[in-house]
Amino acid sequence: QIAALLQADPVHVHIHDMCTEGKVLMVKALLMQGCPVNYKDERSGSNSESPLFCACAAGKLDVAKVILATQGVLLDQPDKRGRTPLMVAAGCGALDITALLLAGGCNRNAMDEQGENAKDYAYAHGIGTRMAFMSQLLMR
Repeated sequence: QIAALLQADPVHVHIHDMCTEGKVLMVKALLMQGCPVNYKDERSGSNSESPLFCACAAGKLDVAKVILATQGVLLDQPDKRGRTPLMVAAGCGALDITALLLAGGCNRNAMDEQGENAKDYAYAHGIGTRMAFMSQLLMR
């Protein structure tokens, strides 16, 4: 943990990259050093995602847990296209993260700019048992 803390220079290490790569200790260290938990990625080519969004889109459960345990995290913070962490988790088939977000009280009915919600993402991108399971979770 000490090595991660020493390497976690918020000026040179981007929390969004660490979330996408699943580097739990680096994410913890960056948050400990004051990196805002809801910081939006405004780099070129980005859709203005939050760290939680990045972790969910990459299917990184352990990172998502760290971020969700951080005070002040916004569960439903959308990107520029209106997609929420739940939508991308459901869309990529990350059942564990989808269940975690739902248990945390996220808005299952939030809609993106095209009027689609997480259930739509699950149907559009899920297959077989995964789609049926996520659809059941999202219908509750």
